Amino acid sequence: MTKNYSLFVAAGFLLLAVSIFASAILISKTGIDQRNSAEKPAIASSNEAIMTMEELADYLSVSEETIEGIMQEDMMERTSGEVRDLEKHLPFVQLEDQTIFIKSEIDDWLKYKSGLFDVN
Repeated sequence: MTKNYSLFVAAGFLLLAVSIFASAILISKTGIDQRNSAEKPAIASSNEAIMTMEELADYLSVSEETIEGIMQEDMMERTSGEVRDLEKHLPFVQLEDQTIFIKSEIDDWLKYKSGLFDVN
């Protein structure tokens, strides 16, 4: 009876160890998946208020190269020190390796560029 009891206890401990190990693997994978998915919505444009370079190009009916050119011209002007009117520059946010655009700011920029926006 002692031998059967010892075998039963050993099997129980083995089952417990395997369960803990499997749980640890599942939890770590879930944590990684959640971190990866938590990073993507900030950059991905599931929200209509945030646009990627490609979406902005579609929104403005221009190429991505045109947008990059505007951004380069704006950066050159900003670094020259002659900037008086920041509203005239294309608004964007650089997050890691992606550039994002906030639609409401793009709309304000378009109004300014078209002369419909009164800046004090």
